[in-house]
Amino acid sequence: MKEELNIVPFLAESLSINKKCYKLIDKYYNENKLKYSNLAKENIFYNLRIASEGSIIQEYYFKKSLGILLERDEKKITNIFKTGYTIAYNYIISIQTFKASTFLRKLMLKNKIESFSEDELNGNMLVAISLCGVLEKKVDELDEIYIRVIRSLILRNENYKHEKVLSIDRLSKDEQKLISKIELRLKSAYLKEYIPSSYTFGIDGSIGTFNLDALTDLDRKLLGFDYIYDLEELSLISIVGRDIFKSKQIQELILCYCNLQKDIEDENSINYEDLFRFLIPAIDIRYLAREYKKAKQFFFNNFDEELKESIEEKDIKLDSIKKENSLLKEENEKLKSELELLQKDKLRLENEIKAQLTSKEELVQLRNFMFSKQQKLSENISTDESIDLKNIKAIVFGGHPNWILKMKEKLTNFEFIPADTINFNVSILDSYEYVFINTNFIGHAMYCKIIENLNEENKLRYINNINVDRVIEDIKSAISI
Repeated sequence: MKEELNIVPFLAESLSINKKCYKLIDKYYNENKLKYSNLAKENIFYNLRIASEGSIIQEYYFKKSLGILLERDEKKITNIFKTGYTIAYNYIISIQTFKASTFLRKLMLKNKIESFSEDELNGNMLVAISLCGVLEKKVDELDEIYIRVIRSLILRNENYKHEKVLSIDRLSKDEQKLISKIELRLKSAYLKEYIPSSYTFGIDGSIGTFNLDALTDLDRKLLGFDYIYDLEELSLISIVGRDIFKSKQIQELILCYCNLQKDIEDENSINYEDLFRFLIPAIDIRYLAREYKKAKQFFFNNFDEELKESIEEKDIKLDSIKKENSLLKEENEKLKSELELLQKDKLRLENEIKAQLTSKEELVQLRNFMFSKQQKLSENISTDESIDLKNIKAIVFGGHPNWILKMKEKLTNFEFIPADTINFNVSILDSYEYVFINTNFIGHAMYCKIIENLNEENKLRYINNINVDRVIEDIKSAISI
């Protein structure tokens, strides 16, 4: 079965070299630093050469991108691709089938070949291939350029899984002995020290200057390298300090030289001056590369530590907020319980007040009713003729059915509820200002129901005459009170 190629690390590499992607990568990464950091660290490629062979900035964004890609949020990934690789994105959304060779020609038309680095070309191609999966576009897998791209990625993937190509440890014992002899021969004739810029120590070191007339052509060529550090205001000796190369590191540099030489049968078949000319800059370059790796490691160790501290600080704040939230919830529940009790107490008091007001109104009207009855027995009371009952909104409870029929003929705008209508809707009381109770013909249940449901706007009055005309006079008298 053909092994499936994992292009995620190569996509992370493509994003890490494209500065247009950085802002959006930072935005998404900062949304959940711990999540993306853990996703990246759990991946095999996090510590492989593909992650670390670029600059500090590239490694920094490689590891951020790796975490975001491994989340597999297609919307976020597509947004980054669209921002950093606009040509690839616009091309893919415009076609149904992707042909790598056609896309490559389009890139060449947009940009001169000289303006593209190999990384940029590979980045555009990889992003285009990846977008085909996201946007459900077909890929012509028989296209020659596509085959080359995939083959190149497979080879790179295999190389990253294995140890470095050049290693003393991978040599046979005889080969290791030969390299060791070459090193000893070189030390005896040319290279006394393995420290940076070591060649300068053998040239008139007593006075700290060079006698140009005494320098050979080889001297001049090698000493010229030392001025390079002055251009950048650096001291390689200070950078390296006491961490000087051991014999093994020098032998590996000798191996780099010998690996491309022909017919090396023994230590005598080497051009030692040529080897020396190679080793002087090679030692400095390797020192620089090693110190750069140290600087990167220092950066990422501190980056991880700062991230850890930041997360711990946020965790402490989160715990504090959770505790505070828990206390607030408890306080809220307590206040809700108190409020519920207060509302119940308020309702109880309101009902008591309502009952008291109703009872008071009931007693007042009963007193007025009895007083008016006594007056009518002792003297003739005149009726207030200014009261027009047609303008009065009133309801009358109780009374004999025949009496109600007669009253309806006289008071057409009044509402009459018979004494036997116990299940009347109490909300009807809200529609009337005056509530009359005919005490001659009404049951106890209806009477209590009326009294219990009177509102503050209702005006309770009593009547008890059977004679219709006298009742109308009583109603007018009751309203005038």
